Amino acid sequence: MFSKLAVPLVISISVTPLILVLYLKNRRKQKQVKDTDCIKCIFITARNSDCRNHLMNNYTCSPSCSMTYLIEILKFLKSAKQTISLCMYMLTLDSVYETLVEAHNSAINVRVIADSEMSRNTSSKIISLKSKGIPVKMQPLDGSLMHHKFCLIDETDVLSGKLFFGSTNLTLQGLSSNWDQIIFTNKYSIIKRFSEEFEYLWQELN
Repeated sequence: MFSKLAVPLVISISVTPLILVLYLKNRRKQKQVKDTDCIKCIFITARNSDCRNHLMNNYTCSPSCSMTYLIEILKFLKSAKQTISLCMYMLTLDSVYETLVEAHNSAINVRVIADSEMSRNTSSKIISLKSKGIPVKMQPLDGSLMHHKFCLIDETDVLSGKLFFGSTNLTLQGLSSNWDQIIFTNKYSIIKRFSEEFEYLWQELN
């Protein structure tokens, strides 16, 4: 009788700590994600109209300066370790273009979804991105606009994925003249939803 119970008992004693460790490890990981959730908002308003020259001359006047905001966007892009998935109506900023090309050349998987009409603008960087080998997709010229403005960084990584989204185009006007906003977050439930939409568009577009 004892021998029949001994084997299951030994197995139970041996396996239980392992299960407990895995459970606690998973709980710790979930808590880590929750504890590091971060949302930051920046707003471009009338006060930024004086910062147009700062963008052109790489000069920062205050924490709410347009150039300060651009530096934050560039830092966000440069933090990518695996992927950059950018969905942007209009892109004209040289520094953003150069950062995307540098990431692509560093084996970061850079993908861009852009608006067909705006890509024809002489100041747009979209065609130049394509010429550098960066995959770019656009919606058909059917009168609709690809009006999204968001960017995913390492979106499949639960711990380091991040996202910005809002109403701001990556243009001189968008960061200094328009009244716009950008939200930065690493909250994975939001990242996951934006990632799903990006992948849907990527499969649907040419």
